[in-house]
Amino acid sequence: VWVGYGNGTRISGRSSLITITASGSSYTVRVNSTTVSEFLIAAYNVDKESSTLFSIPITDLAVPDTFVTSVTVTDNDLASGFTRPTVTFVRASNERFGSSGAINGYLVFVATDTTKSSRVQLIGTFAVTGNGAPSQTVVIQSGPSFASTVGYVHVVAFNAYGEASTFVTATITDLYAPTVVVTSLAFTDTNRLERYIGGWVTFSRPSNATEQSDGVLGYSVFQGTSSVRITQIATATVPTYGTGSMNITISNMLLDPGATHLHVAAYNSRGVSSSGVSLAIPDFVASEAVALSLQFTDTNRVSGVITGSLSFARPNVENS
Repeated sequence: VWVGYGNGTRISGRSSLITITASGSSYTVRVNSTTVSEFLIAAYNVDKESSTLFSIPITDLAVPDTFVTSVTVTDNDLASGFTRPTVTFVRASNERFGSSGAINGYLVFVATDTTKSSRVQLIGTFAVTGNGAPSQTVVIQSGPSFASTVGYVHVVAFNAYGEASTFVTATITDLYAPTVVVTSLAFTDTNRLERYIGGWVTFSRPSNATEQSDGVLGYSVFQGTSSVRITQIATATVPTYGTGSMNITISNMLLDPGATHLHVAAYNSRGVSSSGVSLAIPDFVASEAVALSLQFTDTNRVSGVITGSLSFARPNVENS
């Protein structure tokens, strides 16, 4: 068995690769498919080798040698310590179809480091059909969330024969809403109408380092029940990181049905914290009790001047 160029001619200077003397034998040889395109088989006996050569074209079945570019990862899980990555990448510009190393698509894995053995789970597959559109931007969204220790994504081309030996990795940054919590929450209601509130929410902010590490942009005030936030009613940004008290003004407003508490939570560019503090709304209402049987007796007989006693009956609804 010899190797040839593809025109039935043996490559000059090359000896035979193998000699087959027994039927049913199996051999494995390695050739460079860029310079060799066929196997040439000649029979021989004790006298000489046959001049007739049988040609078998070499089909190079290979995994892809392409790889993607511009891989970026965004975390869509707002909880600290967990990530749910969305992976964006640009398809390779040298994808091949219907030939050696042809591509079927791309696989996206999450992993604990940059090595293949560290892969934890396949989170998405992008299938390539036809000649496709090389340099196209592809987005893969992970369904489940992973612990932040799973801090990498791998993107690799594949075909029917396996994965490309070269793959691209990118780190996952755990982006999360703040976890900081304020203290000493208080509210002063200056509106005296029932179910209406207005005034100032005051609280103590966390430390400078805590706010900064969470990327706190400000604080939001919500109305709700003791455990559920219903609607946001006010917000204020932090001028600078640092400790100290903070006031947020609530304009006169009608409370939502069922609203009994005020909640305060920090927010950053990722969202509003799921942690926070709350207090029962002190809805100060002016008394609606009405005095009864009002009487006044003037005992001063000078015009323009009154002196005397005012009497009335107190209502029985004072306590309510």
